[in-house]
Amino acid sequence: MTTKEKKPSLNSDNLEIEIEDYPKNDCLKIVRILCIDIFQYKIIKFLLIWALNICVLITVVQSYFFLKYFDLIYFVKYAPMFFALQIATVTIGGNIALSDVPTTELKLLDVWKIKNVNHKISKQFEKQCLIVTLWTIISVTLGTFSGFLMMISGNDNQDIFFIYSLIDNYVLHEWKLGISLWFSVCCAFLCFVGVASMYQFVYGTFHIKFQIEILLNFLTAINDRDKDESDAELLNCKKYQDEIKYCLRFIGDRHSKLKKCLIFLYTTVGGLFVISIMFFLLTFEGDFVSTYVRMVPICMTGFLVGGTIIMSGQYVQDVSSMILEISCQLNWYMWNKENKMMYLIILINSFKPFKIKFSENMSVNYELGLNHQNGVFNGFCFNTGQKS
Repeated sequence: MTTKEKKPSLNSDNLEIEIEDYPKNDCLKIVRILCIDIFQYKIIKFLLIWALNICVLITVVQSYFFLKYFDLIYFVKYAPMFFALQIATVTIGGNIALSDVPTTELKLLDVWKIKNVNHKISKQFEKQCLIVTLWTIISVTLGTFSGFLMMISGNDNQDIFFIYSLIDNYVLHEWKLGISLWFSVCCAFLCFVGVASMYQFVYGTFHIKFQIEILLNFLTAINDRDKDESDAELLNCKKYQDEIKYCLRFIGDRHSKLKKCLIFLYTTVGGLFVISIMFFLLTFEGDFVSTYVRMVPICMTGFLVGGTIIMSGQYVQDVSSMILEISCQLNWYMWNKENKMMYLIILINSFKPFKIKFSENMSVNYELGLNHQNGVFNGFCFNTGQKS
C-alpha cells in the first residue's frame, strides 16, 4: 500500500511525499526481475555454483599449464579468454553473495513515487523507464544469443579456448563430446549472467537518478513563500524558521541516504572484457571469417553494456551536480543562524557529486570512459578492415 508522508511547506499548501510500495510497484520491475530477482531462485543459485566451480577449475588448470609449459605465443593466443574467465568468476561469485544488494538498499531508502513531481517530469521518468527496460531486454537477449553461438562447434575452437586444446590432447575420444558440450552450455549461461550483472548497476543508478530529481523538486520548493511577507518579517517569524529547519534536516538526511545507497550498489564493470575482445581481434591468427559470425554479437553486447553503464553513471553525476546549483540559489539570508549552519553542511556535501568510487582516491570518469569506448570502436573497425 502506498503511504503518504506529510512535510511542512513554505506556502499555504502542504507538500505530500508519497512513499512507493517497493518492490511491488517498481517502475523498472521488468529489469529487476530479469537481472536481480532471477538469481534468488534456488535452481539458478545451483547453476551459479556449478558454473563457478567450472570457471575455477579451468582457471587452475590453465594457470598450471601456463606456468609449467610457458610459451609466449600460446599465452598471447589464450590470454583474452583467460582474463574474461576471471571476470566471469568474480561476476558469478558476486551474484551468489550480493545479487540482492540493489533491492535491499532501495528498500532501506524508502523509495519515493515518481509522481511526486509535476506531470511533465513524471512523464519523462516513465519514458526513461521504458527505454531502459527495452535496452535491457535487447542487451540480455543479444548476450545470451552470443553464448548460444559459442556452443556451435568450430574448427577454430582450439585457437580461442584453451580448454578445447586440453580436451583434444588429454581426454579419451568417447568423453570429448560430452565434456565439450558441458563447457559450451556453461559459456551460454555465463554470457547471460555477465550481461544481467551489468544491468543490476544500471537498475540501481536509474532509481537513484529518479530519487535525486524528486529531491531537487523539494529543494526548489524551499524558496516558495508568502509574497505578502517581507524578508524582515520572515527572518523574525518562528513558524517560518521552524519549517526551514525541518526541511533542511529532511533534505540533508535524504541526501545522505542516497549517497549511502549508491555506494553499496553492486557493480561489475565490463571494460576489461571489451579490452580482452579487442586483444583477441588483434592477435588471433585462425580462420577469422568463420569466427567473425560468433564474435560480432559478443562485441556488440560489450559495446551496448559498456556504453549503458557509462551513460547511466554520468546521468547520476550530472543530476547530483544540480543539488549544488540549486542550493546556491536558496534564500539563505532570510534564515536564522541555526538554519544557516545546516544549510552550510548541505552545501559542503553538495560540492562532491555522486560518483562510483572504488577507493578514497579513485572514482569512475564517465566522460573519459565514453572516449575510450569510441577509441575501442574505431580500433575494432580499423582492425576489421585490415583483416578483410
